[in-house]
Amino acid sequence: FILFSSFGLLNMLVGVLCEVISATAEGERNGTMLRLARERFSHAYEIIDADKSGRISLHEFSQMHEYPQVQATMQLLGIEERHLRTLALCIFETEDPDALEEEAMSPASEDAEADPSEHVAHL
Repeated sequence: FILFSSFGLLNMLVGVLCEVISATAEGERNGTMLRLARERFSHAYEIIDADKSGRISLHEFSQMHEYPQVQATMQLLGIEERHLRTLALCIFETEDPDALEEEAMSPASEDAEADPSEHVAHL
């Protein structure tokens, strides 16, 4: 009886130890992936920010899929290109998805009288 109890207790301890190690490894993996994504996106945003304003316009955001580094980072994070439109709707806070798409397709003109803070994301 004592022998079976000892093996049962030892088995539970090994199971708990494996679970803790597994959870720690997952946390480290997520932290590393987040750090890597931050580094890559920071560099990519510097490239994408064509006017060096420190803000990403909707047009600049819509062009980011053209950069291989950004594509690799999105793939690493599991972000599909088709989700970028939904992401743009969330980031640029517009209620008219059609207007958002039209604005994304046309580069911002310097003559525009629109508020420059409209439809920009801060870095």
